[in-house]
Amino acid sequence: MNREDAMNQPIGYWARQVDQLFTARMDAAIAGHGITRLHWQVLNGLHADGPTARATIAAGLAPFADPARIEEVLADLAGLGWVAADETVAEVVALTGAGRAGRAAVYADVSALRERAMQGIDADEYTRTIGVLQRLAENLS
Repeated sequence: MNREDAMNQPIGYWARQVDQLFTARMDAAIAGHGITRLHWQVLNGLHADGPTARATIAAGLAPFADPARIEEVLADLAGLGWVAADETVAEVVALTGAGRAGRAAVYADVSALRERAMQGIDADEYTRTIGVLQRLAENLS
């Protein structure tokens, strides 16, 4: 696609294109760890937020997957020994020591992908782009 044709594409085209490409590249980059982008999103959320209710995780990731899929991801991560139910509240899950180590290993691959994605894009461009996308989402909410 030439530059003129690219500029004539609607924003939805580019938002979907970037999301699909990012998911495909991330899945490929972290496949060696036995996880996908959705697994990473759960891991990273637990890393940032600490122990979290399953329903809260599902609500936060609702744009990406339904609650049943989030439960499958949590089961996968539990199978790896990376997450476990809280000892006092079964509906709460947390990273295990192995999960923190696994997340750190995956983070290196995710960081390399983000660096590749950001080539030629400075911090101001990124900030402006995020601001525009946020306003679009607010306008459509």
